[in-house]
Amino acid sequence: MKNNWPKLGDKLFSETDQVDSDFHRESLFCRNQPQAGAFYDAAITLIDNSKCEDRYKDYLIIPVCYLFRHSVEIRLKNILKYCIETGRVKETKSIVKVLKGHSLQPLWNKAKHLIEDMGDDPDLILATETIILELHNTDRTGQTFRYYQNTDETVNDYSQLPIWINKKNLRDRMEGLNGFLSSCELIAKEDFQNG
Repeated sequence: MKNNWPKLGDKLFSETDQVDSDFHRESLFCRNQPQAGAFYDAAITLIDNSKCEDRYKDYLIIPVCYLFRHSVEIRLKNILKYCIETGRVKETKSIVKVLKGHSLQPLWNKAKHLIEDMGDDPDLILATETIILELHNTDRTGQTFRYYQNTDETVNDYSQLPIWINKKNLRDRMEGLNGFLSSCELIAKEDFQNG
């Protein structure tokens, strides 16, 4: 392990010509704002690659939940931003404050009406809201899954989560939520592009 420790001259981001196995920087610009999908895909990869017999996988719930939550936050912000650009939403002080924050509930409250206007099924909207608020109530600030303790040195409390979290259910629910929010984001984006 020590052989892999940093040495003088090491670079974190080095050039390569291995197009099949390495990352291409320009792929970041192939789609508009790919971050939400990247965070979601990273969480799915962590879940899919954790092995049931390996108890060390349990600590992966922290980045999995953070990545899922962050992807939802970005999707809701993107929906709002596209709707501001098309004039469907006025850029008020309260909207700007919500966009600058990390709390899911206010983001959802602002985006919900726009999504309802897209003509979606009320039961789908309610189911989406239930999942988003469950995620919000687990991490109200966007910091709970990022840090062990808060700036006031209180330790984050995860007691509202089940002792054993069903990986398949978590993955399936987030896959559905991501699919729905991604579709709403795409509709908002198309409205923006079509002027």
